[in-house]
Amino acid sequence: MNLKIIILIIVASFVVFGFQEFVYSYQINEETQCLVEHVLVYRINSEKYACVFDLTAQKWEDKGIAKLVGNPNPIQPIIKTGTDAGRCVGYCIKDFTITPDKIVYSQNGREFVSNVWVDLPEKTKEVSLSKIEWKKLIDSVDFQKFNSLPDKVGCPGCADAPVEWIEISYGEKTKRIEFEHQDEIPEINQLVAELQKIRNTVESSIDSFEECVAAGNPVMESYPRQCKTSDGKNFVEEVNSRLMSPESLCQKYGGNWLQEFNECETISKEQCSIMNGTFNECESACRHQPDSKVCTLQCVPVCVIP
Repeated sequence: MNLKIIILIIVASFVVFGFQEFVYSYQINEETQCLVEHVLVYRINSEKYACVFDLTAQKWEDKGIAKLVGNPNPIQPIIKTGTDAGRCVGYCIKDFTITPDKIVYSQNGREFVSNVWVDLPEKTKEVSLSKIEWKKLIDSVDFQKFNSLPDKVGCPGCADAPVEWIEISYGEKTKRIEFEHQDEIPEINQLVAELQKIRNTVESSIDSFEECVAAGNPVMESYPRQCKTSDGKNFVEEVNSRLMSPESLCQKYGGNWLQEFNECETISKEQCSIMNGTFNECESACRHQPDSKVCTLQCVPVCVIP
């Protein structure tokens, strides 16, 4: 009876303290790269290698049951997350790919035009991620609990309700789960909260004139127009001058267009450059009237369009 109790205690100890250390310790050797926050050790008694937490490696080494091999190039996980709002119109599909140094955010969607669904062009942007932010995200992941969850929790997407998903890849292994948006899942609540913070930060970041305007910031009616954020960032509207005639551009800039001479008066050098013209900051007001007896002595900025 006592022997059975001892065996049960040993087995229970292994399950409680050792199981999570060997989640991915199969088929590894001295060249194996362990996952982030793990190190490679050589187990002396069993003559096998294992990937374990650093604290476990130190304890095993102190007891003489393992030798630390190290982990100079740990495999970093790739974490993806996103939302899909079902049959909604517009940019409803949002994907975030998070790696140790950056976040790639993409948006997709569709619109109903003339009784036909039309795919919208994909929009993407890239945001840098600090080492502190990455570590905070990794620390929020309980990989054992994440892997224990089913691929679908609850009824994601039922009745076209918003779907939220998380996918974690370690080298060749990938685990993805889907769940109802803002649903409570105790095993990954901390991870979901951290990912939500990241999504909110990326979506609210402003990196273009269009995003600046969409956020409700003031627009200066210059040409090209300019938008300024509350924290002092300034964005200039990109204008494709090739799609506009020189006369239209001249008028947009507030200049005086001389059709006969293909010139635009009283605009700036920068505006002339956008028009691909040749700028002269001080032309004569009578340059086209050489026989004029009276001429005002003034400089006229002129942009000559080839």
